[in-house]
Amino acid sequence: HYWLARAYGESARYSNFIRQAFLAPKIRRGFEAAARLDPESIDARIGLANYYMQAPRMMGGSKALALQQAAAISKLDTVEGQLIVALIYERQKKNNEAENIYRRLIKWHGTKKQYAHIYDHYGALLLNQKRYPDSLAMYKKQILLVPNKDEAYVSMGRALQKMRQYKKALEFYQRALAINQYNRQARRRMKALIIQLAED
Repeated sequence: HYWLARAYGESARYSNFIRQAFLAPKIRRGFEAAARLDPESIDARIGLANYYMQAPRMMGGSKALALQQAAAISKLDTVEGQLIVALIYERQKKNNEAENIYRRLIKWHGTKKQYAHIYDHYGALLLNQKRYPDSLAMYKKQILLVPNKDEAYVSMGRALQKMRQYKKALEFYQRALAINQYNRQARRRMKALIIQLAED
């Protein structure tokens, strides 16, 4: 159920609204079933929490349900539960509260490889606030912790692209694909950037 829900979610990510509306119930039911069958599956609960956060209310989205999942996740892994809470704060435009969580998590867990994605979350918040140097610093720390994680290079490329450092961005997308040739986000971003540069 979990992997099927993830596959549907990945498909929805690159689909139009009509296709997303068609896939939404399948995604929700998949994550709900996975969490029901294995209540201690952190991945299933994170997937479900993310769905509740991102989906419109008409498709089952709910901040309250997302918070319920965050509480359940926290009982299994405090860090992962707090990351969900931070993301909820971000969606509520409570960026200071989210940033406080990220800073606290980095203080206590910032050297642990299994939590390197804290830097990715924090970097994304900073990137959305156009605090580009700070965002790059977070992504660099993530890469230092997990140099073989393809998503880390995609995040760095995205930040560099926002800063109009296009050639460097391409290099990081290429490095992501060298690690994982099936990384769709890296491939799509690199293709779009190459087309953009050719037109300029």
